[in-house]
Amino acid sequence: MTIAGIEHALAHLCSLVFQFLNLQRTFNWNYADVFIILIGWSYTFRLRQISERLKFLTRFKMILWDAILHAVEKEFSKMNNASAFRNIRRDYVKLIELGETINKRLSFIIILCFSLNIYFILVQLFNSLGTSDNTLEKVYFYISFGLIVIRISCTCILGGEVFEEWKKIGTTLFSVQSSAYNTEVQRFTDHVVTYELALTGRNFFRISRSLILKIAGAVVTYELVMIQFNTATFAASRAAEIANDAENNKSI
Repeated sequence: MTIAGIEHALAHLCSLVFQFLNLQRTFNWNYADVFIILIGWSYTFRLRQISERLKFLTRFKMILWDAILHAVEKEFSKMNNASAFRNIRRDYVKLIELGETINKRLSFIIILCFSLNIYFILVQLFNSLGTSDNTLEKVYFYISFGLIVIRISCTCILGGEVFEEWKKIGTTLFSVQSSAYNTEVQRFTDHVVTYELALTGRNFFRISRSLILKIAGAVVTYELVMIQFNTATFAASRAAEIANDAENNKSI
């Protein structure tokens, strides 16, 4: 076997290896976003159970009809006593511990995920500033950029449901009627107010719906900076394109 044949075989082998690594990287990148969304959905479901139990307690009202007043008061005292709120508060504390474990395990993945998404958005926007007459490249840009925007938007919206459900629990506790208010409600309210539940990236940021606007603002800022630093490059590229068009017109 000649040296050229060996080099050709090695080139094919290296291309297969790098192609496999590229597929693995792409799969891991997409799977990380889906994984964060699924974890957020599962955790939100548990928080929603707490919220529904609280709403069931706080929305119960006595019917002031003389015929059934005694029965309603008995049921009301059974449902709104301190033990009912104590049981819900204990379940909520367990969810807080679960949330701490989730953030401890997923914080690095969340940071990596959002960093990669923002990086590829910046790269795609920066590459789009140049002129291209290739229709296939334009189609690829619009599809890939749209998929990145959809992915990061879904992660912020669906992963941010944890934070939204936490706010609903606090709103429900603040609307407890005075007749049902007790020390357990006060302790529960202190737990909710003093500890914020959300998926976070090492507490540098939390996943919420408002994060989409923050990311958009950061992308616009970085894009303007890159445009300012590469103004000369864009001008030279544009001048070269004009010169090529002029030469083509002369040859025609």
